[in-house]
Amino acid sequence: GKVLVWNRAMEDMTGVKAEEVLGRGDYVYAVPFFGERRPILVDIALGKGNSWTESYEKLTRKGHIVVGEGFAPHAREGKGLYFWTLAAPIYGDDGRVLGAFSAFGISASASLWKRN
Repeated sequence: GKVLVWNRAMEDMTGVKAEEVLGRGDYVYAVPFFGERRPILVDIALGKGNSWTESYEKLTRKGHIVVGEGFAPHAREGKGLYFWTLAAPIYGDDGRVLGAFSAFGISASASLWKRN
């Protein structure tokens, strides 16, 4: 998929400006978090990249919604951060997948902070 939205919060979390990722695909959106092009939770929600599920410390599925927590070593310009993310497919009226939605936040989970 291609990045359609990269807001100021994503810029602050990653140190990457929107113009560097908007309209781009090939997993470019994973690089600011993990240092490599690879599937992330939004891809897993679409049924792609399921082999990457173990890279999340916590992963929960609720119907079509996938929620994960983990550590992104390259976020915050290499300082890293613990995060939560939620992803879900977006369906058209005919039931076809049109794309996906993903939200990120900085995690306050005590279990993740113990890792550091």
